[in-house]
Amino acid sequence: MLKRLFSLILFVITLFSASFSSAQEVDGEGMEIDVTSAKSVILTESVSGTVIIEKDADTKFEVAGLVRLAPLLVVCRAFDDGSLSKDDVVTVSDAASKISGPTAFLETHEKISAELLLKSAIMINAGDAVYALCEKLCGAETAFVQKMNSCLEELGVDAVYDDINGAGVVLSARDLAKLGKALSKSETFRNYSNLFYDSITHDDGRETELANPNKLLRYLSGCIGIATGSSNEAGYCGVFAVSRNDTVYICVTLGSKNSSERFDLATEMTEYAFASYKTMKTAAKGQIIEEQISVSGGIKKSVDLVAKNDCMLIFRNGSSYEAYAEIPEQLEAPLSTEQTVGKIEYKDSDGNLIGTLELCPSENIEQASFWDNVLSVFRNYLHA
Repeated sequence: MLKRLFSLILFVITLFSASFSSAQEVDGEGMEIDVTSAKSVILTESVSGTVIIEKDADTKFEVAGLVRLAPLLVVCRAFDDGSLSKDDVVTVSDAASKISGPTAFLETHEKISAELLLKSAIMINAGDAVYALCEKLCGAETAFVQKMNSCLEELGVDAVYDDINGAGVVLSARDLAKLGKALSKSETFRNYSNLFYDSITHDDGRETELANPNKLLRYLSGCIGIATGSSNEAGYCGVFAVSRNDTVYICVTLGSKNSSERFDLATEMTEYAFASYKTMKTAAKGQIIEEQISVSGGIKKSVDLVAKNDCMLIFRNGSSYEAYAEIPEQLEAPLSTEQTVGKIEYKDSDGNLIGTLELCPSENIEQASFWDNVLSVFRNYLHA
């Protein structure tokens, strides 16, 4: 396969800078944001995964109720893909009703709609509601745990659960940022994550008030959740997603001394990112980047190249970047839309790679058979 390398400056933006924050020191010295009030923090841009600020982001900690974000993600994805329905009726098991911590006050054998459980699970991280939904999805706990661990492996989260509750599981800020990013993309999760106050009514007429403990929903512009948690060992922890225009930041703070410090630090980190950085979406998944690339040996003679995924660049205010495209002159069949056959690399003014857009064929193209080639010759003869 012959390739032509375009070392071309596709465009230069002088409104932004690609010099990223060097806020990675454990003690927080040299940072533009003082993160010493927490044991561990990370702030990332959701699409690109670019890290703006981090401190001890890979150190594992006990994270209190945030350990329930993993089963909650699996449940939300099940609603997204239709495996669970909001209209489903769930019979609460004895095991679910006995889950401690934040609770929806479910009782054994109570029948309740999946939607009310979902609202409780997302708004207040209610352990009994999460557990009941997990059982509804998979029946047995072992089956759900297997499904959850597969999900964690897919996300690159370094953790293995032995039960739904996550007993003994420790997570890093980076692990939680990955879970927060995935949850922020779930339509089901976002339908309830920004609700601050609501209630549910049980089948016996009891009413349970749901007051979201995430105060940033009221005080930080664009906050869409995710969850908070606290314990004597973990301190005060939080995972927050903040969306403004097309930019979403995921902020994790672990081990603050009190609730106010947790919220203040998350606010300061997030506001710093929005004030100091700009984002640019260079391509959307499926967008045509290069048209009519020649195909050798296929049932079709050409194919468009499209963006394999969304591509987001993030910059400090004030400088420039360049884009270099590596695009094949010709492709050889068979081709799959899963193949990466070209790329565009984005580099800052110092030559540092700040983003890569992978290119793939817009459609699958099978290899031409002998009779396909004969037919092609015959058609060309008729049109000659």
